[in-house]
Amino acid sequence: MKLSLHVQSRGLGPDHDYRWLVVETGMENRQERPPRLDAKAAQLLQSEHPSVLIVRVGEELLVLLTALSTERSDHRGRKLRNSLALTIHESHEALIRGLGSLALHEEHRARLEKIIDRHVSDSSEHGFQVNAKLIEDLCELEANEPEQDAEAKRRLYPDSSEAREYLSKLLWTSALPEHQGPLVVATGAVSSDRLLESGAWRGISRLVQQEVDAPSLEVRSSAKKGVGIRRSQLAAVGLILLTILLILLTLKEKSGLGF
Repeated sequence: MKLSLHVQSRGLGPDHDYRWLVVETGMENRQERPPRLDAKAAQLLQSEHPSVLIVRVGEELLVLLTALSTERSDHRGRKLRNSLALTIHESHEALIRGLGSLALHEEHRARLEKIIDRHVSDSSEHGFQVNAKLIEDLCELEANEPEQDAEAKRRLYPDSSEAREYLSKLLWTSALPEHQGPLVVATGAVSSDRLLESGAWRGISRLVQQEVDAPSLEVRSSAKKGVGIRRSQLAAVGLILLTILLILLTLKEKSGLGF
């Protein structure tokens, strides 16, 4: 499967600050920001807080995972963090859902962090380097085939382990909506208004005070419903015209027999 993988981390020394590297099989790492991660979407996250962002851009899906724990420390003894951005065609949605689901569940997140961190090591050029074998390991983390379509209703939740585990299970078992833009935003301090304005299907934040329902995202469903209504109306008109025609033919036949 064709995908785009970027990892953000930093080196141990003061000259190697946080930066994004693109990870490609058979290629050296090079510095590059994830091209599908626009500034507006990235601003929905408190990146130093464990966060998950899933965005649909055209026919592609992007998952961004931030503040992933590592075993590495910088020159001042501070624990370093990794972030990961993966973009892939929407036909491989199961991988996006799988990574998002694992990152939201506390126990599974620890496993995911170890998988990623074992492929990140120190380097003199960028401060760190990422082994391309990470791509193979990530591709084994696909979610199950969806048991249900995405629920139409949008919802926001206060940040809690319960809310994250609920969303983790939902991503593992449910399809994503076909909506463009942000679909899932789970982060630290982002306001309810900002999450609602983003159009996210599911949102989690410490600044959400209580569960919030928002209008449905399924604009296409409304359009399909309108088409269905028009078709049923046309069918009814056709049935009436056919009935009238049959009545006229019957009367004509009776008239021909002399009645």
